[in-house]
Amino acid sequence: NKGETNTNQSQIFRGKDRKLWFCNFTGVFSYNEQSKTVDTLKSLYLKFPYNISFYDDYLMVGTNGGGYYFYKDGKTVHMPADKTGGLRQVHAIFVDHTKYAWISTNKGLFRAGINELITYFNDTTHHLVYEYFGEENGIRCTEFNGGANPSFLYLKNGYLSLPTMDGLVWFKP
Repeated sequence: NKGETNTNQSQIFRGKDRKLWFCNFTGVFSYNEQSKTVDTLKSLYLKFPYNISFYDDYLMVGTNGGGYYFYKDGKTVHMPADKTGGLRQVHAIFVDHTKYAWISTNKGLFRAGINELITYFNDTTHHLVYEYFGEENGIRCTEFNGGANPSFLYLKNGYLSLPTMDGLVWFKP
């Protein structure tokens, strides 16, 4: 509920800035080991952050019901929704070797070029197009699952493995 806090950590990562970054439903925080200080990303406080990941210097944040955000150098941008509202609950965001960002949700799997997402981050008037993958693409259960760290796995054979409510989805990006 809004206004309530949750101290259970969902994920912890070390960023390129050498800080420890962590999130829970209350917010996204960074810990500076040298100064022993914790900073709160005020723009994401009580936005129900569910997961975090990094691409270069960009922090990508999926939320439980509020879509997803990009953060870099003090700037936070709420990334655009898709036309069907499928990007409300984002379980994971990860970038493959071909520079596509894959976004797993409760309503299927979305893909967009990471450079397109960064362009939108820098210019929110940029028109962003998502590709959708669901039942018509052979995904029997489109309700992906999250909360794990990581909530996806690259396999040695080049496949990507993602958890759903009905098992694993494997594909080659």
